[in-house]
Amino acid sequence: IASALYDFRQSHPQVELSLQELGRDAQIALVEQGQLDIGIVRALDRPPLPAGLNSECLLEEAMVLAMREDHPLACREENPSIADLAGVPLILYGATNGAGFNEHLFALCEEAGFQPTIALEVTSFATLLGLAAAGFGATILSQSLARLHVDNLVFRRLATAINSRLWIVYKDELSPTARSFKDMVIAPHDAPS
Repeated sequence: IASALYDFRQSHPQVELSLQELGRDAQIALVEQGQLDIGIVRALDRPPLPAGLNSECLLEEAMVLAMREDHPLACREENPSIADLAGVPLILYGATNGAGFNEHLFALCEEAGFQPTIALEVTSFATLLGLAAAGFGATILSQSLARLHVDNLVFRRLATAINSRLWIVYKDELSPTARSFKDMVIAPHDAPS
């Protein structure tokens, strides 16, 4: 996405991009109302959309467990499973920002025979990582975010695969500029591998 934003700005210097950080549901509502041309949302599955809106998957990636480097699950050789999270304090995005992930995680925990221990629900990514690095608990996030360096924080793949997807959401009818942006974001994903 960062490359597409850069490329679009280089090829359309006369266009001013106005970016807003919003939750999934707020983006979908604003696209539907015509107040936002395009939304980019994270969801496990295709987000439910009102008539007249479309979505395409831009990226699918694994989720990883992030915790302080001295956490017992960080010190084990094997990747942690969902069952290993029993009793582990978890720091999660609040339900409005969780994009359905929390509910999915809760169902996986229940399937493994336990209720998750939620230490904190936050609204900021920086808070999520900061609290995990400070030892308040572990968190689960997309693998691409593991590229970020945070002191005292380690990332471990989960033995139970959980994937997250990034979706572009747009109206059937787009302005030529918005369509050009959408096409630029989607183009790398259409190229043959």
